[in-house]
Amino acid sequence: MRYIYFILLSFIYISRAAAQQATDKEYQARLNTIVARCDSYVVSENYDSLLMLARYGLSVCAPGDHHHLSALHFLCGNVIARSEVEKGIFHLQQALAYGQKAKDNKLIVQALSGLLYTYNNNSGYISQREDAFNMARSILETENNDTLKSDLYTALADYYSVAGNYEAEIQYLVKSLELDGQKLRNIQATNSDTVRYGVELMNIGNTYLHINNPEKGIEYIHRARHYLNTYQMGIIHFYKNLCDAYILKSEMKTAFAYYDSLHAFLIRSKVPAPAWSNKIANELSIADYYKGRGRADSALLFINKALITAEKYKQDDFTLSQVNYMAGEVFLQKKEYNQALSYLKAAEPFAKDWTADIYAGVLKAIGDCYYGMNQWYEAAGYYQKYIPLRDSIYTYAASQSLANAEARYQNNVKQQQIAAQDVQLSYAKKQRYGFIGGLTLLSLVVVLLMVIYRNKKRNAEALDEKNIQLQKLNAGLDEANRTKAKMFGIISHDLRSPINQVYQFLSLLQSKSDRFTPEQKKELSTRTQSATAALLSTMEDLLLWSKTQMDTFNAKKNNRYVLPIINQVIELLHLTAEA
Repeated sequence: MRYIYFILLSFIYISRAAAQQATDKEYQARLNTIVARCDSYVVSENYDSLLMLARYGLSVCAPGDHHHLSALHFLCGNVIARSEVEKGIFHLQQALAYGQKAKDNKLIVQALSGLLYTYNNNSGYISQREDAFNMARSILETENNDTLKSDLYTALADYYSVAGNYEAEIQYLVKSLELDGQKLRNIQATNSDTVRYGVELMNIGNTYLHINNPEKGIEYIHRARHYLNTYQMGIIHFYKNLCDAYILKSEMKTAFAYYDSLHAFLIRSKVPAPAWSNKIANELSIADYYKGRGRADSALLFINKALITAEKYKQDDFTLSQVNYMAGEVFLQKKEYNQALSYLKAAEPFAKDWTADIYAGVLKAIGDCYYGMNQWYEAAGYYQKYIPLRDSIYTYAASQSLANAEARYQNNVKQQQIAAQDVQLSYAKKQRYGFIGGLTLLSLVVVLLMVIYRNKKRNAEALDEKNIQLQKLNAGLDEANRTKAKMFGIISHDLRSPINQVYQFLSLLQSKSDRFTPEQKKELSTRTQSATAALLSTMEDLLLWSKTQMDTFNAKKNNRYVLPIINQVIELLHLTAEA
């Protein structure tokens, strides 16, 4: 898990350290493209392509381009150190030197972390490891960048892990966790920040498994799962570590459930071959569980599964040596010394690069095999190698006891701080989601207000148009009313008086007819007929005028003689004038 975490840190660092100041823009773009492609190979764990491209980048890199030289040497060293330690260390030292020339703390911390990791996991580099450790602590004292401080805490934690000082390891991991937890409370936190926090929780949980505290280990591993949704290797280690945890608790039913989940996830995700080493590690843990309970045949069943997995997915010599060591231990338990010796001797060359206690175990197991085969001289030779190494391990363990006690106390305090920090992170996430929800709601409200405003504006325009139409209708109605009043006034004025005179004359003619001579009657009758005709003509004119007041009638103006009109009016009023 630490190696995967180290690869993740490498990806984050290289993406930050790729900025260059070369004057040739084409060269700049070319090197940036190479580094970016290497980043993608780190994520996909395509190490062969990564190494090939990084070497090509070194071949075209300008001598004064310290930034790219540091980043590319780090990439090469990080991959090569897995199989060729000396060559890998050379590249990592070059990365450190170029980072110092560039005066870039990001590159320096990146290279230094790689060197510490390599020194920690390979024997024979004690002095170099101490120098790197002291340099990391020196940088840590003056570094203000929280991200770099977190990376240094993680590198120092790995140093203490290899040294067997798990309490100090947890203490440094917790410090790193606190710094990265502050980032997650920021609304600008990235996905890589979230994954990084989850990996650190996983590392703390894994450390608790090393000190045989599966309850705390399970607690941290489960908390890590929430932050690893997008990180495939993190999910793989989630299943692997939980299987190991429940093996420690002797809850094999649950352990097998996580073992099966790991196998299913590996197949479903189509992960690269190195990821299958996690399944092999679980199978060796299960074999060790059965070996510890004297069930050698059950242990061999899972060792065979591990061998099949290693062969099918072409695992490296380091993984195969672990399988060989466990197989040798099981056959030694069965007192099948020849088979045990063949497996242990195959593991011995690689065991030198493991931790001192495991290497001591290999030496003792080989000595026990020779002893069981009555080969006293060979047995004595391996016991002579084993005993001084065992004594040095015990001496170192005794010197660490006081430091561990103090670290344990500090660790309990830190656990409380982490629990409080998790509550704060949960609250911060709720705040973030609330803020996002509030923005979404506010956006919806703005959209709704815009829709309402648009509809209101549209309705107002329609209402204005209706009002204009109504005003026109009201104006027309008022005009019609005025026309009607005018027409009735004209009818009352121009028709009532003539008609009344005609009526009176006819009444007089009827009632006093004996007083008029025939000639007078004839003349009056003729005048009455003429007046009636004029009255009829006037009525027709009034009707015609009333039509002119309507919108559908357009009058046409013509020149007219006034005298005929005057004569017509005189004729109309003749009877009234005579009366």
